[in-house]
Amino acid sequence: MLREVLQYLEPYDPGLFPPDLAERYGIPVGRVVNLGSNESPYPPPKAVLEAVSQALRGANRYPDPSYPWLKEGLARYTGLPAECISVGGGANELLDTVSKVALNPYDKVVIPVPSYSIYLFLAMLRDASLELVSGRGKDFDLDLGRVLEASKGAKLVFLCTPNNPTGRAIPRKDILAILEDTEVLVAVDEAYCEFSGKSMAGEVENHENLVVVRTMSKFFGLAGLRVGYALASPKLAGALERARLPFNVSTAGEAAALAALDHLGHYRRLRARILKERERVRRAVAGMGLHVVPSEANFLLIELPEGMDSELLAGEGVVVRDAGGVLGLTNNYIRATVGRKRENERLLSALRACLERR
Repeated sequence: MLREVLQYLEPYDPGLFPPDLAERYGIPVGRVVNLGSNESPYPPPKAVLEAVSQALRGANRYPDPSYPWLKEGLARYTGLPAECISVGGGANELLDTVSKVALNPYDKVVIPVPSYSIYLFLAMLRDASLELVSGRGKDFDLDLGRVLEASKGAKLVFLCTPNNPTGRAIPRKDILAILEDTEVLVAVDEAYCEFSGKSMAGEVENHENLVVVRTMSKFFGLAGLRVGYALASPKLAGALERARLPFNVSTAGEAAALAALDHLGHYRRLRARILKERERVRRAVAGMGLHVVPSEANFLLIELPEGMDSELLAGEGVVVRDAGGVLGLTNNYIRATVGRKRENERLLSALRACLERR
């Protein structure tokens, strides 16, 4: 009755949340610092909250299923025409739709690792054949030669830039090489691109085999409202639009996204704070003798000494992401979101306390 692949799939593991620590360690939820999910530590500005409140008054009605206003707003933001845009309930749904339109059973999918585990999940769900390509060196940078070789005869390549969990951006020339030297569809996940200032969006009209997937969850701080979008050639974007489910962005999500796009100055000021804190935290962690991967995102990948893991920090009331479950990483890697200064200080204090107890 059920597909065989389901016996090999586990539900996506999002890691620990503050209530988990409250239950496990008896720490009041209000004392827990949540640095586990790469969210913005700042709530939406007042104008965005007011737009959501206004939209909720019409919650008994469906949104326009073609989302013309959202697409026009995103077109102004990205500089691409609206016909190059498809929308969805967060980047994950767009990545699922890309898989839906691209993959038949047994098609080969190439995934550089370590990277976002949802790619593996989505490929398996389509009965795809998987080829994982390990990164180079201690920072796990993309091995272009091996990816190009693996991409021969492949149907889809997932690239995350800046990469989750390493924070490393893939050089533009490497992505262009994959696009131009192969016929594979390249899905570039740019969930964190606003932190790096680097994007492949300008290439979608030049490459029919490129789709750029983005989210409003990270830079714009709308993780709880689930809004994402994809940028592609009109032909490919049209295919994504035909394959997506109707009404997949809520009225509140659409209103929040449009209001957020009208307040870019606010978000750019927050980005400056986050990037400043990221470098301060990186230097402090490196000063403890730990390897921390140089990041272009809003998080840091940290290699702990053997025998240490995220549970030790959880006991100190700090939620970080256990990166040991990511292919290519051992259990002593953690990913820490850059929070506000006082939250980052809690992370640094917890790391020092754990190291002193070794």
